[in-house]
Amino acid sequence: MKLDHVALAVGDPDPVFRVLAGELGAVPLWGGEPPGKGFRAAQLRMGVDGMTVEIITPHPSSRDGFLARFLAESGEGPHHLTFKVDDIEAELERLSDLGFEPVNADLTNPAWREAFIHPRQSHGTVIQIAQPGYDTPPISEMVEAALRDGPFLMAGERWWDPEAVRVGGEPAVLRRVVIRTPDLEAGSAFYGEVLGGRAVVVDDDRVDVAWEGGTVRLERGSVARPYVDRLEYVGGDGRARLVGGARLVPERRHPSP
Repeated sequence: MKLDHVALAVGDPDPVFRVLAGELGAVPLWGGEPPGKGFRAAQLRMGVDGMTVEIITPHPSSRDGFLARFLAESGEGPHHLTFKVDDIEAELERLSDLGFEPVNADLTNPAWREAFIHPRQSHGTVIQIAQPGYDTPPISEMVEAALRDGPFLMAGERWWDPEAVRVGGEPAVLRRVVIRTPDLEAGSAFYGEVLGGRAVVVDDDRVDVAWEGGTVRLERGSVARPYVDRLEYVGGDGRARLVGGARLVPERRHPSP
């Protein structure tokens, strides 16, 4: 598996673009309107050696879609982690054999075949498993092209504000997604064994699980259930802020108190 991106669900994407691109130098790679899905999406890269953040927002014509319902019930914030695979049918069979019940599978579109693991069975957030039907160039080439030509139009119409996606500020690199959990061992087993990441014990209360594409840190905490607590970055202006309902903070080098 490859960790492709972390997605934030937002009502108004422009303020998020202005912070990520305008203040922290994230590069908007592409945007578009997936046909028939009821939402708009755009991806920004926070450092060639960092991670990708996807912004998803309801399409104006979709007042009762899944994303509008999510925002009404939960507000803005982290929505899912996407993992890409080479053979989604084999992957879904493997997950089923392990006792998981993927939901909302759609294998009809050869360009993007997908299924999801509900938070009841995943650990801290929705997990999207996807098999794209196209090849993408190396991220360094995608960043170079986006800086030269602007965000690539993936599908539909250009809906983003060109000024909002203008790149500026001191570049930041997104290091990891941090999930706080009451059960560090269960979280490590899910992300490391089930989702195939490389688990490294940081200390008694933290485990990093890494894939090509990014890292999830599991952090033990006195919480009722696991959840995405924050995104950690290095570089940039070194300020903590709330972006699209997600806490974006400088990298922590020591355990939380």
